[in-house]
Amino acid sequence: PYGVAKTRNGNSIDGQNEQEVGFDVKYSVTPSLTLDVTYNTDFAQVEVDEFQANLDRFSLFLPEQRPFFLENSGQFSIGVSREAQLFFSRRIGIASDGSQVPIKAGVRLSGKVGAATNIGLLQMQADAVPGIAPQTDYSVARLSQEFANRSSLGFLLVSKEENGSLDGGPDHYNRTFAVDGQLGLGDDGLVSGFVAKTETPGLRSDDTAFRISAAADTEDWSYSGSVMQVGENFNPEVGFLRRTDFTSFDLFALRRWRDPSWKSLLELRPHIYYKGWWGGDDLYETGFLHIDNHWEWKSGFEVHTGMNLLHEGVREDFELAPGQIVHAGEYDDQEVQLVLMTDDSQPLSLKVTAKIGGFFGGDRTQLTPSIQYRVGETFNATLDWAYNDIQRPGNPETLKINVGSLRATYSFSPRVSLQALVQYNDATDTVASNIRLAWLTSADAGFYLVYNETRDDDVGMFTEKRREWIVKFSHSFDVFD
Repeated sequence: PYGVAKTRNGNSIDGQNEQEVGFDVKYSVTPSLTLDVTYNTDFAQVEVDEFQANLDRFSLFLPEQRPFFLENSGQFSIGVSREAQLFFSRRIGIASDGSQVPIKAGVRLSGKVGAATNIGLLQMQADAVPGIAPQTDYSVARLSQEFANRSSLGFLLVSKEENGSLDGGPDHYNRTFAVDGQLGLGDDGLVSGFVAKTETPGLRSDDTAFRISAAADTEDWSYSGSVMQVGENFNPEVGFLRRTDFTSFDLFALRRWRDPSWKSLLELRPHIYYKGWWGGDDLYETGFLHIDNHWEWKSGFEVHTGMNLLHEGVREDFELAPGQIVHAGEYDDQEVQLVLMTDDSQPLSLKVTAKIGGFFGGDRTQLTPSIQYRVGETFNATLDWAYNDIQRPGNPETLKINVGSLRATYSFSPRVSLQALVQYNDATDTVASNIRLAWLTSADAGFYLVYNETRDDDVGMFTEKRREWIVKFSHSFDVFD
């Protein structure tokens, strides 16, 4: 069971206080099959989302971070990560604007039945939030049977049922059906794919998607290729689609090359990768050709030297940033890419990625340094930065965007830790802090103190916009002990 108390200030909120209680139950049906039950689910101790800058016209992907959904998440996974996922758990309990939707209750059964049958059943209910979301029931059923030589066959059902609607219309529903499988070929080859269909009121025909891919890995070579098609009305509302109504095609080949005569150089990995997307109207939406070589030394130092050939087909004007309009048309650009990495097993390590070249008919310089510092098991910190300098024709002003974060963890003991995440985005003039103190009594229970703060720079100085304190205590015990 748990209890949590919250207090919020700022952003038109004056001293709002909340208190909640709930519980989680975990029961081992068999050593390999687990039943989880949750009531009034709370994720107060979960780290906030990382800031991102969207420099394209397609959806950003924010990964799942809530422990309940991360546990055994692979059981429910079908699709391509960050591009086309048929089930995406962030659709449950998080609105499209990022605000939290209370989860009333849920139950999950996941694991293995026998030696080769994987099962996943999930039922969740999210409460209604006036003006944001009606009460919604989510159901997911997943079954996969393993066969010899890495082969498998499975199916997935995802259902969303809304009880009521925000506009007073009829109840809404959405369903996704999918079959997936993979076939191992010899020791090195693998063919995999899925076929899926959705049901949505008002959307008929062209509501299917499929993907087929093949890959082979040997000691010296890696190859892969795939084809995917998503229909115009394919609508997995409890999934994730970065773009809709497209056909994509990709090819990849990599050579691993080692020579005992090399004194300090460990391995060369020349490779080439291409991926293209075409819209349902046959517009060549995006093309990406990447030619690269990875140089890895025995010291752990790496250099990646590559170039990218880019194509963008823009159907209609879109705003890259306030006052920065990308007009409809075809854009072909090139950029060089350099990556430097030091040995990340050392206390201090560095990774820098630089891209210089064309961008929607203009020019872009992109730098993404990352510095990591670690002191044994006691302290670690990571500073990440993303800098973009964009100059586009017809826009006299250079667009400069900085997005940075500092993440640090200090462990007082194996059970007591202090974590902090401070983020900055100058595109939105925002600084956000997330500080979490955890004093655990078991692996997933204990005392949590969380402080969240957001500050804006709209008036020339960083003024507080929102502040939140959260105190949570949870305790776990064995009911059969």
